[in-house]
Amino acid sequence: MCMNTESNTGLPEILTFKDLAEYLRCSERHIQNLTREGLPHFYLGSLVRFRRNEVIEFLSTHNRFGRTRSKPGQ
Repeated sequence: MCMNTESNTGLPEILTFKDLAEYLRCSERHIQNLTREGLPHFYLGSLVRFRRNEVIEFLSTHNRFGRTRSKPGQ
C-alpha cells in the first residue's frame, strides 16, 4: 500500500517533476535546474521524486539566486 497523503495545499506528500512544476507555475526544465542546484530529491528506482516538506523548506531558505538566506537576528 502506497501512502501519498495530501496537505491543505492540495499537494501530495510525494511529488513528480510535473506535480512540482505545476504547483510552482514553472517548467519541468526549471525544476531540473533547481535539482542540480540542491533542491532535495530522491530516487524511486530510476524516477526522481520530491518530498513536499523538503521542497517547501528549501524554497523558504534559498533566494532566487540559489544562496541561503540569513535568518533574522543572525
